Amino acid sequence: MNRILQFFQGRYGMDQLNLALLLCGFVVQGLNRLFFSPWVEALGLVFLLLAALRFLSRKKERRATENELFLSVWRPFLSWLRELRERWRDRKLYRYFHCPECSQTVRVPKRKGKIRISCPRCGNAFVKKT
Repeated sequence: MNRILQFFQGRYGMDQLNLALLLCGFVVQGLNRLFFSPWVEALGLVFLLLAALRFLSRKKERRATENELFLSVWRPFLSWLRELRERWRDRKLYRYFHCPECSQTVRVPKRKGKIRISCPRCGNAFVKKT
């Protein structure tokens, strides 16, 4: 047991990029079960191998930099998905409009007829039918 602990001491470990690589690897391997192709299987194995190599790496600064780069791309996409989910959840109660001046998204209640909407960011007022 001590040898295993000594081996993992000083290794980078798991982070969000590793989780994403593992998930991609497992999804691609699952797709390979449906559409058997050696190229698809190789791609899945590449994802899994990259995750394993990052997990066992001793270059912590490089792995942390890679993870931050991944998160800088992933966070806006995740934010967009959350906004899409919120809009879908609220679709029966609210409408969403964009301010013509600053493009700020404004949520207003449905079935109120023509209303005057004031943008919270720039203060511009515009009329829309809900």
